Amino acid sequence: ISIFVWVYPMDNGVIVQEGSSAVYTHSGLDVGAELSAELIPAGNGCSGMLYSSNSIRVEGPGETVYWSGALSSDWYVSGNWTGGVPGEFSSVVIPSGAARYPVITGTVRLFNLHVESGARLSISGTDKLVVLGDFNNQGVFDPGTGKVVFSGCVRPNVFNSAGVTSFTHVVVDGPGLVIQSGKFRITGNMDFVEGIVKQRSEMEFTDGATASGASDLSYVEEGPVVKTGDDAFDFPVGGDGFYRPIGMSAPAHQQDRFEATYFPTGQIFGTALSNRLSRVSDCEYWDLRRTAGNSEIRVSLSWNLAACSLAGNAINRIEYRVSRWNRNIWDDHGNSGLTGTDQRGVVWSEAAIDDFGPFTLGLRNTMILLSETGISLTGRRSGTSVVLNWRTRNSGAVKFIVQRSVNGRDFDDIGTVLSGRGPINELYVFHDPLLAGATTLFYRVIEFGRDGSIIYSLVVPVKLAQTSDAFRIMPNPTSGQFTLDGDVSRVLRVQILNAAGMHLGELPLVRVQSIGHLPPGMYFLVIHHKAGRDILRLIKN
Repeated sequence: ISIFVWVYPMDNGVIVQEGSSAVYTHSGLDVGAELSAELIPAGNGCSGMLYSSNSIRVEGPGETVYWSGALSSDWYVSGNWTGGVPGEFSSVVIPSGAARYPVITGTVRLFNLHVESGARLSISGTDKLVVLGDFNNQGVFDPGTGKVVFSGCVRPNVFNSAGVTSFTHVVVDGPGLVIQSGKFRITGNMDFVEGIVKQRSEMEFTDGATASGASDLSYVEEGPVVKTGDDAFDFPVGGDGFYRPIGMSAPAHQQDRFEATYFPTGQIFGTALSNRLSRVSDCEYWDLRRTAGNSEIRVSLSWNLAACSLAGNAINRIEYRVSRWNRNIWDDHGNSGLTGTDQRGVVWSEAAIDDFGPFTLGLRNTMILLSETGISLTGRRSGTSVVLNWRTRNSGAVKFIVQRSVNGRDFDDIGTVLSGRGPINELYVFHDPLLAGATTLFYRVIEFGRDGSIIYSLVVPVKLAQTSDAFRIMPNPTSGQFTLDGDVSRVLRVQILNAAGMHLGELPLVRVQSIGHLPPGMYFLVIHHKAGRDILRLIKN
């Protein structure tokens, strides 16, 4: 029979249990105590050998210590505390009404921190605070130029704040961090070493702030990351165990504000594609929004075949494209350059983008000839029909087939126009009666040449009814109850989805709504109305 020996290595190796059990139970172990196990196996060829485990340390909150400030603002003076200077496993409370408030110098390690409303905690200069448990700021936290390290013991740190809590330098290096309430603001740098950050409230990098070290071991998931300012920035987002950044070039103004979220799931917006694209990813997308300012930016998307393979591992990455859902089709924003390997890397859009929303990776369509070959097509509604106009730069055209689609992918022939064989760039016109029940139709023209060539125009969407942008959620974020601002009489149904795009149910057709039964996090409302549908993001604190 193998023998297990449990010892206290910090107490000269005192044996506390010896026998055949691999389990040691003791209800009175102190926080900070260390144990180790030694195994003497009885198997053939192993008898008499000794194997030692690593040191096992008991970690968790110890006593709760209250600040009084009776003597000074010095953290290390025992008389400023009820119960003596806190240790690294102490839960520290900074109450309101103290005579003086503490200033951290050097390096302070503690377990839980609670700054009450009306209280204050400061870090002096470049000194450091290490938090092993939870950080709850209901008062004022002044980080100075110091550093705060979230280094949880067994579980992720949890952050709560009554309003905005700013950090000059912050490090995530442990099991992770949950931003549960309030605004987590970075004014200097956030260093991602280890641990996933679950963003369930608000997280902002201010003008000049940076993110470093993000990897598959450490990134932000669930909620949006906000960047304010005129800096180029890679949003440190990811999901399902993978770092999946989306980047932007520098906006023009310090007041510009963008926010980004990554979704490790297939997009739910539509399947219609630009003729420039053969397909888009069905296993991931990003939501990038401009929430303040008017700057145009270039956008970069990352790929990682281990996380999401766009079309198999054999695809040449030169075919990758930045694509964006424009509410009708997936637009192609090109490929101006690549970095990385076949397995993982980054692709940049060709030109600056002025409209935002869902983005995902696309593949260039190598089978269809594009408008650069000669056809320019436009369409608009006029009364009871859609009027299409096009010109061609090709002098050898014989005829044109006009096609229509209700989804942007499956096209039917609706008419033939013979070539006038006039001058190059001759204008052609086609009238298509409105299709009952349709809100948006998609058109393309196929040109047949005398030499047997076949040329396709780009797909052109034509809106038959204006999609409402007027629906808003107020307030947002919400603690549970909110108002759906807009003409609710036009609404047919309201779906609610979680951050991964999963359907959670439907809400009643009323202005005042409640999601008090749902946990804090990010959700989407899909509002189906008589002119189409709108998708709104909702944050619950």
